Amino acid sequence: MKPLVKTSGSKGLHVYVPIVRGPMQKTAWTFAKALAVTLASRHPALMTSEYRKEKRPNGRVLVDYNQNRWGSTLASIYSVRPTPLATVSTPLEWTEVSRGVRMEDFRLDNVRERIAKAGDLWKPLLVSRGRTDLGKFV
Repeated sequence: MKPLVKTSGSKGLHVYVPIVRGPMQKTAWTFAKALAVTLASRHPALMTSEYRKEKRPNGRVLVDYNQNRWGSTLASIYSVRPTPLATVSTPLEWTEVSRGVRMEDFRLDNVRERIAKAGDLWKPLLVSRGRTDLGKFV
């Protein structure tokens, strides 16, 4: 199964990689950190894995592996965020990401129409086949 993507409803995107049940949370976090550091080192003009804002280079995308730490919470799909425009955390297709998306395009007043047209983009999560086994990587 391919990774899935959604808007955070606030400032960024969340990428979900479905995995098989079994790895401990610390294993998933360790893998996410290693991936973030590797991506940032391969694309330093575009990405950073530096968590502390004061050390983070300006103009870089934060690959936030700490969203995988124990106790972290994420906005679930279709959560309305406390913003002036009532933006909504919305599943996307990768082609939409490639074209560029704006959080303002996904709001409480228009997201129902999107769901009616696009359907449930995260339905593949309900299928068990195609999930990644992190044991292969750590």
